[in-house]
Amino acid sequence: MSAWSVWVLEYAVAETFPWSLSVYGAHNAGTHRAPFSYVVLKQGELVILVDVGFGSSPDQMSIAEGSDVTDWRGPREVLGQIGLAPEDVTHVLITHAHYDHFGNVGAFPKANFFISGHELQFWTTELAVPASLRTFTDPIDPADLIAAVELAAQNRLHVLSDAAENLFPGIDMLPAWNTHTPGSMYIRVATTDGPLVLAGDNVYAWENLEGWNGDGRLHPVGLVVGSNRDATHILRTMLEDVDGQTRRVIPVHEDHLRHDYPSRTAENGAMIAEVALGPGETSRM
Repeated sequence: MSAWSVWVLEYAVAETFPWSLSVYGAHNAGTHRAPFSYVVLKQGELVILVDVGFGSSPDQMSIAEGSDVTDWRGPREVLGQIGLAPEDVTHVLITHAHYDHFGNVGAFPKANFFISGHELQFWTTELAVPASLRTFTDPIDPADLIAAVELAAQNRLHVLSDAAENLFPGIDMLPAWNTHTPGSMYIRVATTDGPLVLAGDNVYAWENLEGWNGDGRLHPVGLVVGSNRDATHILRTMLEDVDGQTRRVIPVHEDHLRHDYPSRTAENGAMIAEVALGPGETSRM
């Protein structure tokens, strides 16, 4: 088995994130702390990032401020907390094209990128409709789509039309079509303790998988561009991938990762969680 080390690194935070955005149907339920994070996968010289967060451009900072997302830190600082630098990243897997997952591609000059072609096509088309119909485009920065074209011109963009099983040994990039976004994908990764699922934004919190009241009823996230029904069924698929172990599905906006996995806290309160440690790898905790 090809086992990977896995870290979740918080790079910004929404201290008062509405539960109604995290869990479908959680109306008037107040707020919670939601970290904004990306995931590092490492095996030997391969350093793979799952999503890249957003950057420091005025447009992206404006989107973040509009959602009360604060305490942004750049990838050099964030990756440095586990002894890595942006130049060490060899590949990037993009789960979807929202600004907080696809907005900082320029920070990783040596990486090759993988993304769903359906995702790119949908948002390019959606930005071309009349302004009155652009209901779902607020989390999209058009500059990110331009950056994708620039990556393609550099032969650094790989556009996927379907599942990419064994994209790397022990890593599968799998479709979650018509869910949080129409071309969303999620990642299944092998570790010494069994498979993990990196859910992208199809899971914001473990309540999506365990039930709002712990009753086991699956709830999609509150923001779904596709179908709520399809988003619910992909949750079941993710759970099947991890034999029903909800805490083996990793949501990058889940603050309780720090309680379920070895973790430490940066000086500004940001979470650094070590979800898995591969053979021969040194703990960063």
